[in-house]
Amino acid sequence: MATSVKTGELLEWFQDPANRCYFNSDLLTVKPSPISSGVGVFAKKTQAVIPTEDDVEENNLLLRVHKSMVLSPQTSTISNLLYDHGLSGMYGLVLAFIYEKEMGDKSPWWVYLKTINYNDDKGNYLLPLFLHSEKEKSILKGTEVDFMGGLDSDDLLEHFQTSCQFAEDVYDEVGIAVPNALKEENLNEFAAITLAVASRAFEIDNYIALGLVPGADLFNHDASGEENVHFVTLGEVCPYCGKEDGCGHEDYGPPESEEEEEEEEEEEKEEVSSERVEGDSEDDGSDAEVIEQLDEITMDYVEQIENELKEEKERKDAEDQEQSETSDDEDEEFDHSEFFMNPDECCDIVLERKIVKNKEVFNTYGELPNAVLLVKYGFAVEDNIYESLCVGPQIVNFRKENPHLEERFDWWSCMGWILLREEEKNNSKDEEEGDDSDEEEEEEEEEDEEEEEEESWLFQCRVDHPGKASTQLRAVAKLLTMSTVEFEAMVADESCDGEMIMRELANKKPTKEGKVLLKRWIQERYATVGDGKTRSGELKRQLRKTDPHSTRFCFITAVLNEKKLLENALHNIK
Repeated sequence: MATSVKTGELLEWFQDPANRCYFNSDLLTVKPSPISSGVGVFAKKTQAVIPTEDDVEENNLLLRVHKSMVLSPQTSTISNLLYDHGLSGMYGLVLAFIYEKEMGDKSPWWVYLKTINYNDDKGNYLLPLFLHSEKEKSILKGTEVDFMGGLDSDDLLEHFQTSCQFAEDVYDEVGIAVPNALKEENLNEFAAITLAVASRAFEIDNYIALGLVPGADLFNHDASGEENVHFVTLGEVCPYCGKEDGCGHEDYGPPESEEEEEEEEEEEKEEVSSERVEGDSEDDGSDAEVIEQLDEITMDYVEQIENELKEEKERKDAEDQEQSETSDDEDEEFDHSEFFMNPDECCDIVLERKIVKNKEVFNTYGELPNAVLLVKYGFAVEDNIYESLCVGPQIVNFRKENPHLEERFDWWSCMGWILLREEEKNNSKDEEEGDDSDEEEEEEEEEDEEEEEEESWLFQCRVDHPGKASTQLRAVAKLLTMSTVEFEAMVADESCDGEMIMRELANKKPTKEGKVLLKRWIQERYATVGDGKTRSGELKRQLRKTDPHSTRFCFITAVLNEKKLLENALHNIK
């Protein structure tokens, strides 16, 4: 959630043309949000979405930031140092933030940086989960946060050590003082900054990758799927220079190394110098001709030359004066819509759903379960519709206890789950309206496929909101409880494909044995959450007595959601 402060100055900052940003202050304002300890964006008036083809004046545009004003490793003041040390992504972005903040008002992002708060009301650092007390972390024992490694400190400790080493190297190389947050005794400050930066970072394009977009982080997250706005930017740009097209890198390859570029520059200088020498030699002849003609010059000719020079000077002075006046007028009559003619060079927040006067305007950070929200953003949402719990560890234990089922496990991990996954994808495509999916959607699907190839089938065995066993989980339960004759007949069938697996394993009415196995796994998963005993009703009562802005409130919310989900799943298995 947005915990930004000092936003009034930021809204003024948006009005300065030099900052290459636009905030729709006619439609939006910023004030404290009732759903978080920070601020949010609110509508000044009600407005519906204008169809794209009719939105010639870009009335759906709420925020626009030129990519040159996105704080990133590529745009920061220390970009050359980050490049030399090979630091990009989140490592580079956190360092860019720290060093820009050290610059104070000399940084072009200073006003924006002051809005990013990483302290609570009492001045304490807002820390990632693993730096909380053992008592607080014990609440999350056995939850999805614990399962995905959200309580593990190894990644951030490595990040901290790398960043501290960078600061020391930079001090030795160019004499830039080591920032306070990058001193070995200040892990907590670094961790708080990292959490603040990570929770605000947006994926920009395949050149910048991650960046901080002034103003975009003011919009809070809606977990119901009814967000009002979307973050939009052109992601497919040249990965070497960031240009949309025309750079030539796609045709001729990436830029050459700096040493090669310097060698080319030296060669060009030598060529230019050589040309000048040749040019001087050629000019000698023409100069001689002019000298020969000087004998014929009269006083009238000299006077004519002087008049021409005087007229030329007067004309140039008049042009300079006119240009200066025009420039002043343009500054006074600056129009943001004229300045941002190319949206492909900008990051936008655009209206996606109707906004209502005095109501908060929400963005979405994605279809994220509470485990991800807690780890990355530091909050959880009650009744999160994207909640999903893995029962993979319970299946692993079952496999160890039943070696006689190893043949079925092997077949499933090598073939069965892949065929079923492909069938699920095909069914999902058929359900979509129309067949004219654009190129971006196809590229996203290809990326998803690459990620899924690296996943274990166990991660697909889940209980989803509001308490439904996933397709893969139902299929595995059926596979492991079907008779030997049924299993051998299925795998021996040459026509066995995803459709058959979907029909015979996932969608077939579960047997009594299958239900018993599902219940067992879900009950075992339930027993790992928190103390394993407290039910959702008791957690709900605890939540009412807890400060809604406290860390404990978020932790209890996450556990409550998981308990309710598993209780619903057990209830649904009849």
